[in-house]
Amino acid sequence: MTKCKYCGHETDEPKFIKVKLNGKMVEIESQIHDFNIAFKDIVIPKGMRLLNVKEVAELMNLPAVIEEIGGTEKYIFIEQWVKQNERKYCAVAWLGCYNSCFNLNADGNLDGGSASRGVLLCRDRDRDIKRRKK
Repeated sequence: MTKCKYCGHETDEPKFIKVKLNGKMVEIESQIHDFNIAFKDIVIPKGMRLLNVKEVAELMNLPAVIEEIGGTEKYIFIEQWVKQNERKYCAVAWLGCYNSCFNLNADGNLDGGSASRGVLLCRDRDRDIKRRKK
């Protein structure tokens, strides 16, 4: 158990899955979490980030990973890719059933939550891999 440095809540250490997305090694959280939370209320710890559109597209080609994170038929918040929508709307990706499709939405309500919309954070690992090789 560790204590969150942002809210003080005790929690288990998050588990990560290493995958290569968009040509880079990335560690994604092993479970989608924080369902029914508004985008404006998400706390992203230092060194973590939301997935981007290209990474979600590649993730959809890894059915075993999607299944492991519990991602079928779920929405996840992703990095806003429409620049004029930044700070006005959140972006979400719907991970379709049986990895058959995914939908993107760039104009979600920043204040709204949904029981089917969750958070899946990631962190880049290429830097650490390069450092170990030296």
